[in-house]
Amino acid sequence: MYLADFPRLEELDLRGTKVTGDIRNIGRDAFTTLQSLYLPATARGGVGHKFQSISEVPSFIQAVHILLQRTPTPFGKGWLQRAFYWKLSTNSPDWYGWDDGSDNPPPPFFLQFIQAGPRLGWSWCDFDVHSCEINWLDAEPSCESNDYATYFEDLQLLERRRDFNFYSGFYVPPTEDQYRRLCEG
Repeated sequence: MYLADFPRLEELDLRGTKVTGDIRNIGRDAFTTLQSLYLPATARGGVGHKFQSISEVPSFIQAVHILLQRTPTPFGKGWLQRAFYWKLSTNSPDWYGWDDGSDNPPPPFFLQFIQAGPRLGWSWCDFDVHSCEINWLDAEPSCESNDYATYFEDLQLLERRRDFNFYSGFYVPPTEDQYRRLCEG
């Protein structure tokens, strides 16, 4: 936040530094000209950040969503799509292992952003093809709007590319017991 006083700052890349902080502290009036932002894993919400619990994730996603509403392009598309490589920490009490020699997918402990037309959402995923349900951040466009056709086409493409069936009905990763039952079923 010390750099927020630089009114012409367009790019801020702090990857590889030991800078700490919290992405949620970036206010609506801070970094008003910023076009590119990359924070290190040592900053809460930075690239490669590991969350200590599943329950803390929605506030981080909301903070990024607010930043995106103000400045639509502060993050590269690849970084945004893979949610800055955010994931659940193996030290989290919510984390559990799995039999990686089986045909079952690993638990969905990674995060991804999903864009369908003008609509942005996010979900937990296994960083392969299996995803939990989408947690939408924006309302569905009206069927009378110009954006609806694009939204509908993008949504159909998403459903063809990703396997939502294994974690169908889950908006957060299943508990270890739920995961084991899914694997048995």
